[in-house]
Amino acid sequence: MNWADLVLVMEPDHSAKIKELYRFLELPKIETLHIPDEYEFMDEDLVELLSDKINERVSHEFGI
Repeated sequence: MNWADLVLVMEPDHSAKIKELYRFLELPKIETLHIPDEYEFMDEDLVELLSDKINERVSHEFGI
């Protein structure tokens, strides 16, 4: 977490868990992608959805 500029999570609960686990660190910005955590591991739809949302956020945040 110390090296990250931005942390992306799927659900608000994930953000809360990170903040609790790493409460002793100065955390980077954490943004929620609002994707329900109901997909199977490596589900093709999830991978596509994550790719789209992550690329959008990184482009917006860092101009990449």
